Amino acid sequence: MTTSRLPESLSFCFCIVLALLSLDLSAQQSWSDLNEGQQQALKSFESQWDTFPVQRQQKLLSGLQRWQSMTPTQREQARSRYQRWQSIDPDRKQLIRERYRKFRELSPPQRKRLLEQRQRYKALSKERRQELRKRFRDLSPAQKAKIRNALRDRP
Repeated sequence: MTTSRLPESLSFCFCIVLALLSLDLSAQQSWSDLNEGQQQALKSFESQWDTFPVQRQQKLLSGLQRWQSMTPTQREQARSRYQRWQSIDPDRKQLIRERYRKFRELSPPQRKRLLEQRQRYKALSKERRQELRKRFRDLSPAQKAKIRNALRDRP
């Protein structure tokens, strides 16, 4: 009888351990809970840290960990991308975010197809891409919509 209850007991204990771990992971950390390296890297957030929601703290710590695992070349690329992003005007950023949201809503096959189309486009010469952009800009809105729909419906 005790052997039949053993799997139940283990399952219950496992659930309790998982629950306790999840509580610990979601607990808000005070600035003093961070180690010296984390505090040094996140110094610009020191005065606000204790007021941040748990999710924001975790996101910052995750980003710090990712940053620390990067090679110097990867860090320079990240800095460059960040500076480029900062130079984009807010309306353009909003458009980019909206397009990204729509991309994430696509099914995996649709995303794959779109990425393949982008790769084919990027493989074209610079001159050919410029020519296609000019031709597209010169189209009427109805013609542009027709092309977009045809590309979207393509297998």
